[in-house]
Amino acid sequence: MQNRDRINKALAARFVNYQNLISIPIIENSDPMRDVADFSLSADLAASALPSSTGSVLVLRQSVCERLLRAQEILQVDKPGYELVLTYAYRSMEIQCASFEKMKRELGLGDRTDPEAMERTHHFIAVPEVAGHPTGGAVDLMIVDADGNALDFGTGMHALEQDSYFFSPFISDAATNNRKLLRRVMQAADFAPYDGEWWHYSYGDREWAAYYGEPLAFYSQLPESAVAGFYSSAAVNVA
Repeated sequence: MQNRDRINKALAARFVNYQNLISIPIIENSDPMRDVADFSLSADLAASALPSSTGSVLVLRQSVCERLLRAQEILQVDKPGYELVLTYAYRSMEIQCASFEKMKRELGLGDRTDPEAMERTHHFIAVPEVAGHPTGGAVDLMIVDADGNALDFGTGMHALEQDSYFFSPFISDAATNNRKLLRRVMQAADFAPYDGEWWHYSYGDREWAAYYGEPLAFYSQLPESAVAGFYSSAAVNVA
């Protein structure tokens, strides 16, 4: 058990942290928000237990949707009939803030806002100011096979446990290979992985910029009003 804890602690120490992210500047590029259904991307909202900001619609930046289509094409070259399935996309800042504060309380940190408290909470729920989902640039997803069965990734979707770390050595070889497959096709389409959650990828946000050493991000966090009343085939432009 001590060896397992030591390995997990070493893995977590390599995750991008709040202090890394908050220093990255953002120049918003006004890429519009779109309903992922407009791009014929598959979604399974029932696979996520996270609170939705957009009802039965998943909303992402247009360029993110286009890159997901590219990732889908790459996947099908490697694995004909396999499909990417999205489970979570845009999350409002209101929900991000509430989730962050709830996790902080669960960690016994109360109303603390010092760097240690922020980093400890960020390990589980991203600090709202640097979170990817509220930018419309982050997506959670999995792969299903040609029969529509979800591949084994070692843990369930959004499982807050250490075996969800991408490089966890405590999962099966099959699950490890499935994680590598997802990572390979997503990175080939310009997405950045988050090593703390095998299902989380982003483009254009601060995590993406940090992973690839980019000088700035170009997606900022959007208020819920930016996607309020969103409907299929609409585009919400960012001011």
